[in-house]
Amino acid sequence: MPSWQALAEEAARWRDAGRVAELWWRDDDAADAGPAADRLIALHRQAGVPLAIAVVPAQATQALADRLAGESGIDILQHGYAHVNHAPADEKKIELGPHQPAMMVLGELGAGWLALERLFAGRGLPVLVPPWNRIAPGLVPALPEIGFRGLSTFGRRRERPLRGLLEINAHVDLVDWKGTRCFVGEQAALGALVGASERAERYARQLELHLDEVRRAAAKFSRRPRVYFEEWDDPLISGIQWVCELIRVAGGEDILPELGSRRLAKDRILADPLEVVRRSPDLIFGSWCGKRFQPDRLAARPGWQAIPAVRERELHEIPSPIILQPGPAALTDGLDAIHSVIARWVARG
Repeated sequence: MPSWQALAEEAARWRDAGRVAELWWRDDDAADAGPAADRLIALHRQAGVPLAIAVVPAQATQALADRLAGESGIDILQHGYAHVNHAPADEKKIELGPHQPAMMVLGELGAGWLALERLFAGRGLPVLVPPWNRIAPGLVPALPEIGFRGLSTFGRRRERPLRGLLEINAHVDLVDWKGTRCFVGEQAALGALVGASERAERYARQLELHLDEVRRAAAKFSRRPRVYFEEWDDPLISGIQWVCELIRVAGGEDILPELGSRRLAKDRILADPLEVVRRSPDLIFGSWCGKRFQPDRLAARPGWQAIPAVRERELHEIPSPIILQPGPAALTDGLDAIHSVIARWVARG
């Protein structure tokens, strides 16, 4: 089963062979400053991982250049020229293809490089990232002649390296472009990273089927309990977003949905513990990360004796390893644990 453990084992095999697996991060389609660029830069800072941004020359703005001017650890690559599709409707999209004269395409690429040089004050690297990761094979030998020293598309590199042109491709796409157009999912991403994408896709489908099965079972419930999930007790921290989503899948309603969307634990601290009393949960789940949940201590909090879940002793521990880590455990064991408690509560009437 592809997982973080599988990735660790693959890295260990490389290490045993005296090799190091080098990973890199490429983000495409950059053109302007804004919230998306801010989120990307914030993630880059948080992770401490170098970032390569592929910028579209014909669309790039001074605002983007100003936003990146003071940022270290970020390389600027050239993302085609205008990111315009020249292929007919019945063919795959491509800008750097055979549908225009080769000299015109190469001329636009050269003009794009000069534009990036001026805009980013020489910070750009002479590396071409073709839009849609496609380029006509006949254009590649000419790239060193117009100044490019690198080419980055997607998948395996060419069997015969081209002198003067280093090819460093991306191999894992984190976006499900053909489906949700959101994150492709942890299993699919890790599976592709360790070369097990087919097995990862099968496993991801199994997880989806399991989620659907639980949803169908929950849809038959005659009532839905109000649920409070506590991630920490001092200070009180409510559950993160995926936990709130799993509660809904399992048949419950999270009493603090406005906090669940906040990624950082410090942003999910309850300023007033009596807010839980006011929202009157029927069930309480505790998963105090790193220590045992203590129902008696929770029940003894001032004013909490008025909560239905406390009066009825509906205080349940969900082990942290199966719920507080995004991935298969939360989608299987964690979800099943929540669902079984809710099912018993519903059956009790």
